[in-house]
Amino acid sequence: TFSGTGILGGGTWNGVTVNRTAQTLGSTALVDSSGAASGISVAIPAFQGAWNLASQAASSWKPLLGDYVYVNAAGQSTATIGLSGLGSSTAWDLVFYAADGQGEGSEFTIGGITKRTTDSGGIGATLTDGDEYVSFTNVLSDNLGAISITWSNYSGPAGSVLNGFQIQS
Repeated sequence: TFSGTGILGGGTWNGVTVNRTAQTLGSTALVDSSGAASGISVAIPAFQGAWNLASQAASSWKPLLGDYVYVNAAGQSTATIGLSGLGSSTAWDLVFYAADGQGEGSEFTIGGITKRTTDSGGIGATLTDGDEYVSFTNVLSDNLGAISITWSNYSGPAGSVLNGFQIQS
């Protein structure tokens, strides 16, 4: 479990346990940065696997970037990340952390805007936008208070990781 400052600030981070056998994350309630119930839930109905990269070099980011779920076949594997409980037509900033230090980039699409992490290899003392994370600003939830994110592998056969994300109103 990671605690500390991310791109959007710091505090409490949710530790999430995925069903590695079923390759799914059912709707999971999230807490806010103070540890209080946020009313927001996340779900990833299907992905290809999950991993703990215990061999990753030590860095202050290892607790965040050392565990991940992944999709694998480039150009073919996608997953949907669903956020709910956001309030109707409200603006949100989102940051997706997607790096394992082994060059496995990920692609995220929200509302027709696509951004990629390249994961150039190795995790240093600082994180770089477009390398270990991508950010989206002022993303509007739909009239039901939901945001749908398409996550895919664009780079190669090894896989595209998702380590975590932050959301802020």
